[in-house]
Amino acid sequence: MLKKISVARYLFSRLSQLGVSSVHGVPGDFFLKALDDLAPSGLKWIGNCNELNAGYAADGYARVKGLSALFTTFGVGEMSAYNALAGSFAEYAPVVHIVGSPARKLQRERRMVHHTLGDGDFGVFRRMFRNVTVAQADLVNAAEIPEQIDEVLGEAVKQSRPVYLSLPSDIVPVPVAASRLKTPLASRGSANTSAHLEAFVDLISNKILSAQRPLILADGLCFPFDIVEEVNKLVEHSQIPAMCYPFGKGVIDEGFKNFYGVHTGRFGVVNNSAYVEQADLILLFGPLLSDNNSSGFTTIPDPARTIVFEKDKIELFKNATYQYNSKEALRAILDTLQHCIFDRERYITLQTPEITSLLSDDDGNVFDRGRPITQNSFWCRLDGYLRPHDLILLANGTPLPGARNFELPPHARILSSSIFLSVGHWLPAAQGVALAQRELGPSGRTILFEGDGSFQASTQELSTIIRHRLDVTIFLINNNGYTYERGIHGCDAEYNDIAQWRYLEAPRFFGASGKDSKYRVKTHRVDKWWDLDDMLADADFAKGKGLKLVEVVMDKEDLPGRMGEVLANAGRALDS
Repeated sequence: MLKKISVARYLFSRLSQLGVSSVHGVPGDFFLKALDDLAPSGLKWIGNCNELNAGYAADGYARVKGLSALFTTFGVGEMSAYNALAGSFAEYAPVVHIVGSPARKLQRERRMVHHTLGDGDFGVFRRMFRNVTVAQADLVNAAEIPEQIDEVLGEAVKQSRPVYLSLPSDIVPVPVAASRLKTPLASRGSANTSAHLEAFVDLISNKILSAQRPLILADGLCFPFDIVEEVNKLVEHSQIPAMCYPFGKGVIDEGFKNFYGVHTGRFGVVNNSAYVEQADLILLFGPLLSDNNSSGFTTIPDPARTIVFEKDKIELFKNATYQYNSKEALRAILDTLQHCIFDRERYITLQTPEITSLLSDDDGNVFDRGRPITQNSFWCRLDGYLRPHDLILLANGTPLPGARNFELPPHARILSSSIFLSVGHWLPAAQGVALAQRELGPSGRTILFEGDGSFQASTQELSTIIRHRLDVTIFLINNNGYTYERGIHGCDAEYNDIAQWRYLEAPRFFGASGKDSKYRVKTHRVDKWWDLDDMLADADFAKGKGLKLVEVVMDKEDLPGRMGEVLANAGRALDS
């Protein structure tokens, strides 16, 4: 190994060591020379259409690979990406945001440089990012830079949240010591060295063994907290009844007989709230219990009966908090319980969704294949289309409640938003997800369910998907505007309408030739059940290779399940 390498090479080498293979962004003058070092460092540049979309794409990539990198220019570029980074912060997607900034001399002299506010304050944007990143560093002192980079990247991995690095243009080629690269950065988990851990594990294990009506609830932060494997082992071995929150769909293997679906209380296909309310022990893993994820706060369990497992702390009945890493603690609990025999018959059987009963029309009749497609039946019709290892992205709007009752095959996973819910997020995120899947090797498909309003917010990234020949299947729900918002307020108001696009012409406009046999781009428009059935039965479509864009036409007021009631409640809450 060389004794000295450039600052850029050091940073990119660290990213590569941590599993990042591609860097998203939009080129800007302050970091153009840094980009010359990407390829020699083994990294690929993914140029997006704008910085906001690049941030969304990096978010999707991070949710699959565990870390991503985003490059923007100072001021205008980083502020454009701010919204995406805020969402990544809220939902624990570890994005390394690298900002190419003006040369150090210009900053010291407080010069009136382009992309600034003209007041000589070059730290103003960096200070803003303190609110949505867990670590920041201004790389100005060559002697300190390797340690600064390692500390900041280490926090991204440890906390599974975004971090911020300011890279002045003149520091890019400066040589720094390469010796630290010999030592890998700390892994995501942190060791529990406390002498009290054994006693804590015995305490939790005894409570599990003595509970008469226990319950396991899993949520989406199990993925960034890296406890999915341990949670599944506990569900399988203990036979304790288990459910997940909408954001946690895919955490628990749905083939387990003691898995009882998504916990949405009285707003779900089935309502197991009575069992939840009477449970004497609730084990809650990786929660992010926003109003959207907890059915308007109605499905949050009683803290007096709940043990909450977060990243590096475990809260016991809201009376005590223990600073233990949940992954290590769970492994110790599983070791303690491995020789204990659990009998599923001792636990009450919960109600499971009768999915087949949903294969009727809204009047309760076996549906006519020539009738228009409706929300209530559309989602359950897709169960047979899903495959193991699929990554299914649900954009904000009707796809979120519609797809929550999918019967997921093994290792399939839902990716969605729980709290930030930024319109336009998931099409660029699909680009990042599909790229991450390609880099990880053959697995499942990238499938996006997107509303027409959300599609219009960030549709440019179709061009990035096509440019890099990524495999993405998009179901675009065309319901003539913001149906979700119509349910809250202004059902017929003009502000909930959107322009009527010719959606299926988008791939051609964004560069798809239609003549490339190695990267096939196909479009479909379905508004009747027989159109959907015929398309899903097509073997080429089912492979998910190339770009597939499906326009699914639905009524503008049609909502899945009991979402009409949920949204009406949300509308009334606006005045409370």
